[in-house]
Amino acid sequence: MVCDVCSAMFAHEYLSVVSRWARQQLRTEVQSSVDRRRLRQLIEAADALSADMRLPAVKEVPENVVRLSDYRPKSRAPKRPAHDKMIQFLDT
Repeated sequence: MVCDVCSAMFAHEYLSVVSRWARQQLRTEVQSSVDRRRLRQLIEAADALSADMRLPAVKEVPENVVRLSDYRPKSRAPKRPAHDKMIQFLDT
């Protein structure tokens, strides 16, 4: 399972690099319409394969994961103007 995830991550990164390279080539160095068409096909194929390889979202949280949102305050105290804070500070 771990090796499958590693190879999928590598392939996803590789496809991302190929897509970026093809986009750069398309912007800067393409002279002919044939090369332009091939690069567009390469970009579309790399993006489609990359989208197919995305790992599904994990619905259940593993036991060893602590979500920071569980400890974040639900609502913040209303903000007070700076002069009110200064008066309170001087009064204490």
